[in-house]
Formats: sequence, structure tokens, C-alpha cells
Amino acid sequence: MIDWQPTMSDNYGKVVCERNWKWDTRHNPLPDYDLWYAWDGAGEMRINDDPAIAIQRGTCFLLRPGDRTFAVHHPDRPLTVTFIHFSLTDPPADICDNFPDRYRLLHEPLFFETLLTQLTSTLQRLQPLNLVEAQLLLKLMMLKLRQADVWPTSQGRQQLSAIQHVAELVRQSPAAPHSLAQLAEQVHMSPRYLSIKFKQVMGETLEHYCVRMRLERAENLLRYNGMNVSEVAEALGYSDISFFSRQFLKYRGKRPSALFKQ
Repeated sequence: MIDWQPTMSDNYGKVVCERNWKWDTRHNPLPDYDLWYAWDGAGEMRINDDPAIAIQRGTCFLLRPGDRTFAVHHPDRPLTVTFIHFSLTDPPADICDNFPDRYRLLHEPLFFETLLTQLTSTLQRLQPLNLVEAQLLLKLMMLKLRQADVWPTSQGRQQLSAIQHVAELVRQSPAAPHSLAQLAEQVHMSPRYLSIKFKQVMGETLEHYCVRMRLERAENLLRYNGMNVSEVAEALGYSDISFFSRQFLKYRGKRPSALFKQ
């Protein structure tokens, strides 16, 4: 998803569309990608030969090279839109499988709108660092749109937020004796459902994640805090230093004593 490099275009901006505005590229298909977002107003968009899509606040299109568009709006409810054109340098072969869909309606658009405002502001400052910032902002927005594709419903977004909350609790307090039942109770899920969803979102079991976070913290303490192996083991809730050393070797690929000596 992130193995691509956007080349920003000078075709971008935020505008209130004119009363007789339309966007017709049926005879002149798009030469690049266009991130197109509606802040206000009402209208409709037809892409290629697909049925028309209603436009309202939160409507977002990610149009592809070769797409043909025809859009109009209601003169008494003119559209306010942002458009960001860009191209991709050496896109990976699976870009279509991992890129966001062409259309979605963002039900919670505030964060996305903040990123979009920052992106257009950054593009107005023509300096090398601003270009890097713009590319990173665009990539972050693509990730957010892809996330909206994977978790499109309100219930899905709530589940994702709950899983992220659990992961953050574990990361912030890796020494705590986290249990599946206690964590599930905090996010109002059954332990079994939390277990299934956690692995789906994080790519590993909750038990594995807890151990990994504990041992990542152990390595940090050994490397940077001047604590020896027994002190670190005690701080992270290990009563058996031998077990701690074996588990550290299994997960981190080295013995904790070797890190402490370094």
C-alpha cells in the first residue's frame, strides 16, 4: 500500500463551483489520479459507464488515469470541492488491489478534512521539504481511505477503534498482567470476539502481542536505561529470570545479557 511514490501536480485547489459548473471529461479522459472531495453542496457524478453517484459533504472520489467523468451540481446548492491531481512513479504490480476504491462517503470526515487542508496549504509552498510533507500527507490520506474501505460501516469503525484502544493499553503498560477477559470487558466485547477481531486487525494473537510488547520494552530498558537483566525481569513481572531469558531469546533473537553488555 505504501510502496509507491506520488508525483504532485500543479493542478490542485479548493473552490466554490460556479453556478453553471460542470465537469465533463467523457471525450478527454483523465491523464493522472485525482483525489476529489466535496465539502459542501449537492450534485452527482458519473464515472465511466457506472450509474450516477450523489454528491454531498463527505463524498470522496479517487479517480484513475483513463477515467471519464461527468458531474453537475444544483445551482442553488453549489459544490465546494478540493481536487488534488498526482501521478505515481513505478507503482507496484498490486497497486490496484491495495489502493482505495474510487468512491466512498466519509461519515466522520473531520480528520480527513484536516489532512486535506494541510495538504493544499503545503503544496502552495514550493520548497523541497514541503514536497516531502505533501507526499507523506497524501500517503496518509490514502491509508485512511483504504481503512474506510475495509471498515465501511459505523459498527466496523467502532470495532477498529476498540481494537486499537486495546493495543494501546497493552503498549503503554506492557508490565501489567493483561488478561483477555479484562481487556474484553473494557471494550464491551466477549473474550472470544475480541480474540478473533484482534488477530484480524493486528495480524497476531492478543497473547503474542502482549508478550512482544513486554519484550520490546525489556530491550529498551536494557539498551538505554542502564538496568541489568534481573532488574528488567522484575520490572516487567517475571519471577523466573531463566524463563525471561529464554522468552527474550525466542522473540528478540538474542540473549538479554548480550544487550546489557553492549
